[in-house]
Amino acid sequence: MRVLHPHRHRSAVEIFSVRAALSCADPTQPSPLMDAPLPPIPPRLREAFADRPQRLERLQRALADASDFEAARSRLQDLLSAFIAEARDALEAAQAQADPAAIARAERDLQGLFVARSANGGLGDLDELWRHFHGESGAR
Repeated sequence: MRVLHPHRHRSAVEIFSVRAALSCADPTQPSPLMDAPLPPIPPRLREAFADRPQRLERLQRALADASDFEAARSRLQDLLSAFIAEARDALEAAQAQADPAAIARAERDLQGLFVARSANGGLGDLDELWRHFHGESGAR
């Protein structure tokens, strides 16, 4: 069995393979875990990245195999930090090219990512995510 790096983004096939292996199920048959709804992307992050579907997809993949609320929150924080690092690289590249329009776009993107990563911004409303793992009663 191939060991997956914990910080590398996984494809749906890899997630299915890991879940099937962990459940000792026949990997050619659908796993009950695969039928479970995916953890929801927090609404403020959905809104912040509405025009960036690739970021939403990466967020959903990060949440897909989280085992509990704390793991999901941690994965979101880590991925948002990675987005910030990527945006800093884009800003540096725009500055190196001395492209004022690209610099302005990169600065806006970076500022938006800081808000998304903050506890008062994108990570400020995690109620849906909490309910996904704990239900209405808080049990699980």
